[in-house]
This record gives sequence, structure tokens and C-alpha cells, in this order.
Amino acid sequence: MGILAKTLSFITIIFYGSSAYSQEERLAPRPVILELFTSQGCSSCPPADKVLEYYAENNPNVIALSMHVDYWNYIGWRDPFSSNEITQRQRNYQLALQRRNVYTPQMIIDGKYQGIGSRYNKINPIVGKALTKTKDVPISLSVNNNKLEVGIKPHSPGQKEDADIVIIGYDRKKHTKITRGENSGESLTNVNVVRYIKNIGKYNGSKIDLKSDIPDTDDFVVILQNSGQKEIIGVGVL
Repeated sequence: MGILAKTLSFITIIFYGSSAYSQEERLAPRPVILELFTSQGCSSCPPADKVLEYYAENNPNVIALSMHVDYWNYIGWRDPFSSNEITQRQRNYQLALQRRNVYTPQMIIDGKYQGIGSRYNKINPIVGKALTKTKDVPISLSVNNNKLEVGIKPHSPGQKEDADIVIIGYDRKKHTKITRGENSGESLTNVNVVRYIKNIGKYNGSKIDLKSDIPDTDDFVVILQNSGQKEIIGVGVL
């Protein structure tokens, strides 16, 4: 994608940006999780990275996460934040959402919706929809003796659940000078770059308390996600 296209994309973000938080004048019961599957080796991804950055800095009702896949690495630039684990996470969404393929930049919203991550005017209404339809299983987090303590209570008496408890650790901001590949010469900024993903347990609807290591990252979030990597039904933050 050329400089003009990137500039027009950024203008689009600013044009629609005033509505990013106005659709929800107060804090939602829990934040919606945005996962942008991106790569520093993909020329179409920098505009989507800017969309994610805008959400991260302007909408407190979302947690915006940058997921760097590794299948672009062969084109001349190896993304230092990419991993096969994240690529596999995207492929799991491909199955869960019954998509024919994977692509970048793809935005997954709350494990339930998806869209092209650079198209803010298309993504923002989906985010608004997700905010009105979130399931919210309360998750309590605390730290004791350098261990993370996670507590989840039944949110509906007698209702069975089948969900994974997952910790996602991320670094808040990374700056990279790209010297090869499709984005050669660009200086890219990535926000909330995911560096750690770990499944720490299962939730079946009954009360559960467990302990886990704390990721060695700037920040982290705990999500409760229906098995098969489907809808996210709970989010815990410190």
C-alpha cells in the first residue's frame, strides 16, 4: 500500500474517530477484546495498526491487542513479535468462525465477530454491537507472593459452561525501523503487542480459584473464552 493510501486511511480514522467512545457514554460492564492479526511484513497492515492504536488510546471500553502472525516472515522481513502460536490462534478462529482462510489485517472482536482491521468505519459499528451484547462472567484478580490469583464465580445458578481461562500478556508500545520487505524504510509503531498466551484452566460454571505465574510483560489480561476458541464471555484486569 502506498503513502497516499496510508494517508487517506489515517484521515478516515480521524474523521470517524469522534464516535469511538460517544456510542457508550459510561464504562461498559466489561471491556470488549479486540485482536488484530497483523504483521510488520505486510504492506496492508500499518493502517490497521493505526486503527488499533486509536482504540487503545481513546476507548476505555475495549482492550486492543496486537497479534503478530509469522506467515509473512518469508517475504524479506522477519517480524520480531511474530510467533507460530499466534498464527495458530488465528487458524483456530478460522475454524470457530467458519472462515475459508486467514488473512491480515484481520480484526476479531470478542471472539465472535470479524472484519478487515483497517476499515474503521466498518469495524466501529461491530464494536458497538459487541458492547451491547457482551456476556459477563465476573473474574476477580489479585497478586499475592508474586503469584496471580484468579477467582471466578457462577454467574447463573445451575448453568453449565465449557470455557478456557487464558492469560494474555502484552507490551504497551514497540517502535521498529523496517529495513527489508514490503514495508522497507518505514518506522512502525505497534501497541499492546502480545508476547505471552497461556491457558491456565477450565471453567465449567462452578466456582473456581486458581493461581498462575505472572507474565513478564508490561501488562496482561485474563479472558474466559468458550471452548473451541469461540465467544469471550468474561474479562479480568487488575
